[in-house]
Amino acid sequence: MRNFFTVLVVAGLFLCPCGACSAENVDLKFDNRQWELAFSDATESQSIQEYVLVGETIDNWTELVTVQIFYGLQTQTTCEQYMEKMMEMLKNVCPTTAATMISKGENEILFSWEIKDCPGQENQFEIDRVLAGKEALYILHYVTKKPIASSEKRDEWVKALSSAKLTD
Repeated sequence: MRNFFTVLVVAGLFLCPCGACSAENVDLKFDNRQWELAFSDATESQSIQEYVLVGETIDNWTELVTVQIFYGLQTQTTCEQYMEKMMEMLKNVCPTTAATMISKGENEILFSWEIKDCPGQENQFEIDRVLAGKEALYILHYVTKKPIASSEKRDEWVKALSSAKLTD
């Protein structure tokens, strides 16, 4: 089993079909546990990679890290507009969904949200960072189905997502 303490998510090498490849990569550092790629897929307009803890699966996980890439979307919406639309869609399913802005910059936004006691939905806590790159909109997600018992755990993932960089 590989230790994914440091993961370089290469958006241009194996996720993109020819013709839609981005020259940008996402450099994302995970925590010190072992993570593995559980799912990836790509079309000409978007790609996704989902990581789970070693021993879990994409269908049975407690924590999940996802990298989504939407090619060209950075020219059609801002990071904040993307977040607002996402929260609107979540609130249509679970009206009690609560979001908290963590930080906002010119080409990025970091926020958390939680679904709790919503009929038909599992409880979950998520931290998302939306980044506008040169060629795509990048969404980095950390989600857990376990309650975050300490602010230390939350702070660890805020730091990990905040430190992610787009590289050429």
